[in-house]
Amino acid sequence: MPRDLPIGNGSLYLCFDEHYQIREITYPYAGSENHTIGHPCRFGIFVDGVLSWVNTRNWKLDLRYQDDSSLTNVKGRSDAFKLSFVSRDGIDFYENLWLRELTVTNESDAPREVRIFFCFDFHISETEVGDTAAYNPTQKTLTHYKKNFYFSFSLLHPEDGPGIDMYATGRKELPGNEGTWKDAEDGVLSKNPIAQGSVDSAFGTILNLGPGESQTVYVWMAVGNSWPQTETLIRVVTERHPASFLERTHNFWKFWVDQECFHRIMGTTPIPSLTQDTRKDSAHLLRYHIPDEFRKAYDRSLLILRTHVSKNGASVASIDSDSLFLARDTYAYLWPRDGANIALSFSQGGYHSVSRDFFKFCYEIISPGGYFLHKFNLDGSLASSWHPWILNRTFQLPIQEDETGYVLWTLKEHFQVDRDFEFITPLYKKVIKPAGIFLRDFRDLSTGLPLPSYDLWEERHGTFLHTSGIVWAGLLAAAYFSGSFGESALCRSFLKAASEIKEGVLTMMWDADRALFYRGVRIEDGKIVERDETPDISALALVETGFLDPGEPEERHLIVSMLNRFEETLRVPTPVGGYARYGGDLYYRSEKAGKEEIPGNPWFIGTFWMAQGYFSLNTKESTEKGLEHLRWGMKHCAPSGVMPEQLDPIDGTPLSVAPLAWSHSGFINALHAYARNRLRARTEDPDHPPAPTRSE
Repeated sequence: MPRDLPIGNGSLYLCFDEHYQIREITYPYAGSENHTIGHPCRFGIFVDGVLSWVNTRNWKLDLRYQDDSSLTNVKGRSDAFKLSFVSRDGIDFYENLWLRELTVTNESDAPREVRIFFCFDFHISETEVGDTAAYNPTQKTLTHYKKNFYFSFSLLHPEDGPGIDMYATGRKELPGNEGTWKDAEDGVLSKNPIAQGSVDSAFGTILNLGPGESQTVYVWMAVGNSWPQTETLIRVVTERHPASFLERTHNFWKFWVDQECFHRIMGTTPIPSLTQDTRKDSAHLLRYHIPDEFRKAYDRSLLILRTHVSKNGASVASIDSDSLFLARDTYAYLWPRDGANIALSFSQGGYHSVSRDFFKFCYEIISPGGYFLHKFNLDGSLASSWHPWILNRTFQLPIQEDETGYVLWTLKEHFQVDRDFEFITPLYKKVIKPAGIFLRDFRDLSTGLPLPSYDLWEERHGTFLHTSGIVWAGLLAAAYFSGSFGESALCRSFLKAASEIKEGVLTMMWDADRALFYRGVRIEDGKIVERDETPDISALALVETGFLDPGEPEERHLIVSMLNRFEETLRVPTPVGGYARYGGDLYYRSEKAGKEEIPGNPWFIGTFWMAQGYFSLNTKESTEKGLEHLRWGMKHCAPSGVMPEQLDPIDGTPLSVAPLAWSHSGFINALHAYARNRLRARTEDPDHPPAPTRSE
């Protein structure tokens, strides 16, 4: 089930599914620990003797965000119960605090008593063992806790004031104990004040609504490491009013995503400044050349990505717990590749501090040998992996070498817009230099190509085209920094290695007669003994990194050949459209698709790579093709703007996880590629610049 509304502040993260149920509550990182492990936290309304949970068919839901904000804007309507509601959820940008403003309307022509219920199913520290749920009658709060994790709830009634008066705690997931949420179904809670072990809770309030009348209730959860800490925060919210926290959070994110909002709010009010117009700042120029039709989706992708970044810089791939029930593991980890692409999105978009934090995180997790292992937990510890340390009775590094290359390449791209020397200096010794040496030396000296490692899809071991292109880019980044720091000999060694990789790719991985790149090769004793001809869309990394230069006729021909081949072999030939990762992809392949001539499910990242490929050709026709691929992404995302990993090729429903941070960063990075072309055209021909895409 996809997740439609992620919200967070880098420490506390919540996500709602398509039925407006909270499915993930993670703390103290965005993605870890998951204190619900995907179990639904329910919200329902009791009226006329019946309790209706909003996840039932009785409710029509519209799940979106407020414009230019991370606050939700959810609308629900039940014709059967003649009720509607409008809800705003937010996580305070500063405090670890979730708040909801809930306005309920009685749409009948008679006065009614409406009871609202909230049920929370915690598995604190990702297990139900040893939890406690307890009611505090002096504060009128309900708290779940275990060890140093505390989750305290309160509410504000429009007439009765603050505090919870209707409540129950109880046991769950045991024979005869289905859960306390069942206690709410008769509209009355038992007021059991405490439960321990495998427990959940329910609480609620009563609204007396006249015909057509609306009333607003506020609910909030304070999260912390002690009971006094959370209850102190509960009192602060009560004193200041929860609406003030929602408003300040809305204003913060509006300012974050639109640094020019002052002028839109205050008009022409002059504020003298020594700083140049931000539209002339290289860090923001790309954003001002993005077409208006993509602005909302671009801003929304930035906001969604930001919810996936923890305060320590670690960015999580996805926080969709449903995968836990399929494979007993999740996407809630940091892959250095994914993190690097997210950092590239933020640095190119002007959010330098977010990217800096990621590279500081890389400083902590890089191996002494100069490479990054498979994936990491968000606290920096090594995560679960299926890559072995031995293959064919021989030791091997269990790595995807492209991850190391990605970090170096994106770090160079970041520094060239950030120019923070105090930041880059310690990274040079600990990250850049050892990683560059590793990439230089981890090669087959006869061919110049990288030694075997796992591919970016984590399915095969060998020497791959995608990996070779990213390693090339990483080596050039290492050369840039080592040369800048005066280590000329080291710089030349990196340049030489990069040149040998490019030569090896163009001579050994390109079949000129058939106009195709091999996905990968197997090398034995310095000779290529096996070639994999499978079309793989990750080859377009050669375009994104500049490995292939569209300004050089021969290399432009290679780009065109790649795009043509992928159009023929990877385009999904159904009304859904999009592009598969590679020919014969079986990951999440549905039975319906198996009966069709379909190369695989359409992936968002692959379709956005195709857009970048067309943008690189920089003709009117190719640019329009690229924009069409981005429109495809906007068409197939959720109404909230969330983009999944992939789609069912027959009916277009989301498959695997949603949101996937990589999908959103791919969308942003493709738009940046388009904007660079516009910016370049304006610079090269200032007398005839392209038409503005935004109020300029």
